[in-house]
Amino acid sequence: MAISLNPDRTCAVSGQVGSSPTIFTWDPVTGQKRTRIKIGKGARGIAAVSMNADGCIAAVDLHNEHQVYCFDPSGNMMFKDKGDTNKIHDVCWDAKPGSNRFATAGVKHIYFWDSTGKKQKGLFG
Repeated sequence: MAISLNPDRTCAVSGQVGSSPTIFTWDPVTGQKRTRIKIGKGARGIAAVSMNADGCIAAVDLHNEHQVYCFDPSGNMMFKDKGDTNKIHDVCWDAKPGSNRFATAGVKHIYFWDSTGKKQKGLFG
């Protein structure tokens, strides 16, 4: 349901739909699996996923609260937090090298996060 490449295009990340969805990282040239990350029941699927240059993964599920996940390059969860009750359509990391910030955007909202779970709502206008 969701797919993304890291900035240097050497690794891909994708998310599945299902009662217990899974996030995979894999080589985009050979298709060889690198990491498998299982998400708990109730998530229903991965709506958006993104990977930064360091290999950290940000993902959003299809739960009613659209939970946001952040994983380190080895697949260990750094944090999990409620996103928004409105659907989240996309997640994207800051392109600045070494940055640990990412953003989620959806229906009537945008949030800015860092890899520790700190969340800040964006204001329009």
